[in-house]
Amino acid sequence: LVVGSRALFLQEHISVAGAEGGALPSGRKNVYVALDGRLQGTVVLDAAPRVVAAVAMQRLQSRHVEPVLLSYESREVAESVASAVGIEHVRPCTSEEEALREVDALVEVGRIVSVVGMPERDEALFERAHVGLAMRACGQPFRAWSVATMSSDPRTITAAFEELCGYETHIVAL
Repeated sequence: LVVGSRALFLQEHISVAGAEGGALPSGRKNVYVALDGRLQGTVVLDAAPRVVAAVAMQRLQSRHVEPVLLSYESREVAESVASAVGIEHVRPCTSEEEALREVDALVEVGRIVSVVGMPERDEALFERAHVGLAMRACGQPFRAWSVATMSSDPRTITAAFEELCGYETHIVAL
């Protein structure tokens, strides 16, 4: 059984042809379901961000932090989420390697990069960033992140980031 995004299905060499029936309303995304390597159907999920995420992004931007959304979702979903929370820079990535190249490019031009992500998914990104902020990671064995939070509430992430990094200019890859 495989359940996940279009990018995951492409990585697993499972065709999603015929399952995409046109553009979805803003803030929605397809989750594909396959059994024995064959697409069985799709589920449409509401991917709208929480209201507090926009407030958290405004708070970071007021501190001269430039958020960049790295997303494994489609460009349309990533841009919808970014627009809803006030993030100007969006980088849809189809693979971990592409996300790593994006982080590396920011580091190479001299930006201080913090990656906010999930420990089970974003370990390699944490290793490449100056600061790794792992959501819902408390109680897990320490790995490459600098900070672990108990929740994924954007207010908690913002407060932890501010406490750790002060008020210098940073790039946050979410």
